Amino acid sequence: MTTGSETDPNGLGQHEAGAKLDAGKPLPATVLGSFGRALKSVTLVGTYGAKKYSKHGWLHVPNGEDRYYEAFFRHLLDYMTGAWLDKESNMPHIDHAIWNLLALRELQLRGQEYAEEALLDNAVQDSITLANNYEDK
Repeated sequence: MTTGSETDPNGLGQHEAGAKLDAGKPLPATVLGSFGRALKSVTLVGTYGAKKYSKHGWLHVPNGEDRYYEAFFRHLLDYMTGAWLDKESNMPHIDHAIWNLLALRELQLRGQEYAEEALLDNAVQDSITLANNYEDK
């Protein structure tokens, strides 16, 4: 028996020796594994920022999505107009641009999850209220 729609790519049953229910799942090592140099370079930019400001402080920047979007474009425009290195950090503008785009996307996804959780909480509260009103009748 398999859980949900999980299957073994070789057709093995869930409890057969050698089974691994990973057919159709994302392949992060395959997708991201080829970008080791680029990811390391962007990691250096993130490390620079964590030392300059604070670890994870970027998560608490007011209007973060707008500000990281603007920072992304500033670095991208510098890169597009021939400036290879950021003057302050001496690191590539393209790496700064990528880091800012990742920060923007992370904030968007976290905001979406927060909104979905709030909707779920509201739905649960509405159900409780309806149940309580029904019991009161």
